[in-house]
Amino acid sequence: MRVAVTGAAGYVGGWLRTALISRRHEVFGQDRVSVPRRTHLVFDLADHGMRHDWITSTRPDVVVHLAALYGRVWGETDLISTAAANAGLTAELARDCDRAGVPLLYVSSSEVYGRSAMRGTVDEKSPLAPLNMYGLSKKWGEEACQVYAPDGLMIARLNMPYGPPKDQPAIGQRPHTSGIPGTVGYNVLHSMVWEAEHGLPLKVHTGTERCLTWVGDAMRGLVMILESGQSGIWNVCRNDDHRTVAELARLVLDVTGSASELVMEAPPYQVTPRKSLDSARLAGLGWQPEIALDEGVKRCWDYYRRFDADGTWRG
Repeated sequence: MRVAVTGAAGYVGGWLRTALISRRHEVFGQDRVSVPRRTHLVFDLADHGMRHDWITSTRPDVVVHLAALYGRVWGETDLISTAAANAGLTAELARDCDRAGVPLLYVSSSEVYGRSAMRGTVDEKSPLAPLNMYGLSKKWGEEACQVYAPDGLMIARLNMPYGPPKDQPAIGQRPHTSGIPGTVGYNVLHSMVWEAEHGLPLKVHTGTERCLTWVGDAMRGLVMILESGQSGIWNVCRNDDHRTVAELARLVLDVTGSASELVMEAPPYQVTPRKSLDSARLAGLGWQPEIALDEGVKRCWDYYRRFDADGTWRG
């Protein structure tokens, strides 16, 4: 299968490319930034001419749309840009795909469920009630795809993928992807193992619970969806190992041997206390998670311990 991937230089993009190639698919990537040892076409997806030429010249069997302004926290810093990138630009790409007769797989987020997730486990038919601009913009992106590229449309809602990125940054640099460590606005597990390594306090939102999925397992799920040829909406995540964030923090301390303190805080109003996503449809394709959380935390620590206390990669 010939697969065109937007945002191919990003965190998820690197893992998806690896998963696709391992299954002998041909990958044609796009991103607005270049990455050493990563082959993809570098251009801004907002460039209509380049976008059109990329789709027509690569002649893909399917387009996977990953490119987005990512994250609940960062989505609030510029509401207009988040909406434009995640909804407006998605609509333009979807229209291009429809005109070229190419089906689209739109990678969305569990953030679209919002308030619905507060009432219990959600499935693909649950109402969407996002609590923040990131969730809103991904919901609008889904709706844009349903309007502009409905034929063969696949929508995959990821929930809490984690694990080191596929590509290491250069010595003395900070990565540009969501694989970056930091105290605000990044993946909770990535941040915790980095904070624990440097003796920084681990912030724990009281009353919150998560079920994390190893990113390689999630990407294998995306490939299985593509290979199935089945359209529709899919939750792509595990739902069998829920931990409170406090339990997750204590696991990090056990693995790292850190003496960091836990700082208990009330969660922001935009945070869903518990996320439980029914992924039975994906399991019906034969998918199941392979990397246990304990092993995943060890792998994350092996990677994120190699960042300085200021978040710079030291190798």
